[in-house]
Amino acid sequence: MKLDYKSDRPELQVMYFNKGILHRMTEVAESVSIKGDVAQAARECSINFANTTKGIQRIFDIVNGQEVRIMSGEMEVFRGTVRSFERHSDGRDSLIAKDGNEYLVKNTVNVKFIEKTATQIIKTLCGNYGIAVGKLADTKHKIPRYIMRGKTIYDVFITALTMTQKVTGKRYMLHNVKGKLTLEVVQPAQEWLRYEQGKNLISASYSESIEDTRTQILYTGGDEKSPYKVVVKKNTDKYGIMQHVEHNSDANQSALPGLANALLAELSKPQTEMNIKVLGIRNMVAGMAVVVQDNLTGIRGTYFVLADAHEYIAGGVHVMDLTLSKTLDLPVLEYEPPDESSDDPDSGKSAEYDFPYSTGWVATAYDPMLGGINTSGDPRTTATSTRWAYNRTIAVDPKVIPYGSVVAIKVPSMPKYNGMYLAEDTGGAIKGKRIDILIQGKSATAAFGRRDVEVAILEKGKGAPDARAKAKTWDSIKRKWNTKKEQKGVDKAAKGKAAEILKTAHSYKGKLRYVFGSKDLPNGKSDCSGFISYVFNRHGIKLPHGTSAQIRLGKSVNKAEAIPGDLVFFQNTYRKGVSHVGVVTRKGYCISMHNSGCTEHTYTTGYWGKHYMSIRRVL
Repeated sequence: MKLDYKSDRPELQVMYFNKGILHRMTEVAESVSIKGDVAQAARECSINFANTTKGIQRIFDIVNGQEVRIMSGEMEVFRGTVRSFERHSDGRDSLIAKDGNEYLVKNTVNVKFIEKTATQIIKTLCGNYGIAVGKLADTKHKIPRYIMRGKTIYDVFITALTMTQKVTGKRYMLHNVKGKLTLEVVQPAQEWLRYEQGKNLISASYSESIEDTRTQILYTGGDEKSPYKVVVKKNTDKYGIMQHVEHNSDANQSALPGLANALLAELSKPQTEMNIKVLGIRNMVAGMAVVVQDNLTGIRGTYFVLADAHEYIAGGVHVMDLTLSKTLDLPVLEYEPPDESSDDPDSGKSAEYDFPYSTGWVATAYDPMLGGINTSGDPRTTATSTRWAYNRTIAVDPKVIPYGSVVAIKVPSMPKYNGMYLAEDTGGAIKGKRIDILIQGKSATAAFGRRDVEVAILEKGKGAPDARAKAKTWDSIKRKWNTKKEQKGVDKAAKGKAAEILKTAHSYKGKLRYVFGSKDLPNGKSDCSGFISYVFNRHGIKLPHGTSAQIRLGKSVNKAEAIPGDLVFFQNTYRKGVSHVGVVTRKGYCISMHNSGCTEHTYTTGYWGKHYMSIRRVL
């Protein structure tokens, strides 16, 4: 990507589209912030604006789900939809929008792919869930067998890209350009942007911490009663002895030194963070590279941008906060093949919706391009005056299935036409329990012929106006019902697994002694993250040891939406930032391992309520 060096006073335009109608907010926008992170699926935009005329009435009615665009001159720097907004009595309102990649983390799926590339997987799932796609790099490598259950679409994509990287050596990044998901190969930087003291560097900061550092590893293997063991150390003369204990019952004696040294290499590094505040470059995003020269902090050389935050302030000021790293640490997810004995996940090609289907229906096929069947005889429109669309339109008897109904159809003898459709057309021969499915092409309609089908009316329509309204928002309607279907299966599986995990967790209440760095529950000792790691691993959910690692897993959940099996994190208990973890048992309560032992306690009030941080769903 070629960098645009315009940073002095960009001509910013703030545009809000409510039901397709453009509202210009540039004059009332007081500040605009746009940020992104290589570890996050979507970019986010925050806008603070004066939304009142002389304090009497609002200028704009902000609605969730509507579109926001930000232009800098002729360049579009953000496009997304409103995810939340706030109104205030002084008229100074705000909104937060995220780009279309947010839907990657809002949809949980079960999928199965055979001999498909990561690019093909991305195309298929984006098509199934109404996510617009732009230019996608061809990853070429075909993954022989790929099954994912109860994972977000984002995790499905990242895992597939990780598998591809291991074979081809190429790394890829997901972006969103003008509302469309894109996939790019990570290329060596062709152009380096320089930031220097006294020029375009406003400020810089460097921090280093050994709070989570370990200088000695005691690694044991084999039988826990008479194990093999090895001790390796690094920097004990510099930082003192800070030991981490690890046990692997599958490891033999010869493997222990290698395992211990690999773990020590990871845990012995001090945690560093580098940030700079600089003059803004409008198309600078996380993943790019910069050269920095700041003598006082020691930040000198070439760095990758892990996170960017652009701030546009009234008056044309544009500055950026950049988080830097010597390495480009893109998300990596290892593939763990699931047990295939229990479920039959979706193939990703044709979803079979788990809805209450009824039998006794007959379906035929038609294509308006071969001749209109509606009352007007106009092949471009349906009987409800919508513009017909393949993979959406069906003709029905409106006395049986009202116009505007959302209908799931299962075609047992030709499953590629299984799917969700909108009742928006009719025909003279369409009577009773007969449906006409809009299919493209003469040969395809002829091949379909007349077939027995199963039908589920998911949402009863309210007539032609309802059909016209739903046709305009069909992608979001389809996405909503697909999510419901997927989540139903996921929730059922998760609830069963959560019950097993909590039964094990409850069995250790009052039986453990707190030992920092341990997860040796069989011998009655553990720390908080070791307890969580051990209990979840017992039931096939592999979680790492350490709150800093665990908090990066799964997806964020509002406190009010927490369910049994979710992880609850706490902060600033003995160190700054995330420092404690438990597992939710019921509303407002969790089990955790702390200085007083393994107990069940509230996370909404008292000591733990004051230190509450977040909820993450890993099941």
